[in-house]
Amino acid sequence: MLFTQQWEGLLLLVLSTMLRMTAMRLLIALLVIIYLVGVGVVLAPTIEANWSTASASQLVGSVATELPRALSWPATVYRSIAKRG
Repeated sequence: MLFTQQWEGLLLLVLSTMLRMTAMRLLIALLVIIYLVGVGVVLAPTIEANWSTASASQLVGSVATELPRALSWPATVYRSIAKRG
């Protein structure tokens, strides 16, 4: 009986740890998805403007020019919020 209770306690500990790890993985995945969607939103006007009119090399060049700004969108959003408050 005591042996079974020890295993049940160990099993509960392992399951709760796995549940916390799964929740953390889901949170990280959600943050990565939000970040990449934000990058796409920032790059969308550049891609839309050059999609039909520019050559492939010009499109890549314009995306490469806008990429640093697109990758730093969280800082831009934070600064705009901080200026208001």
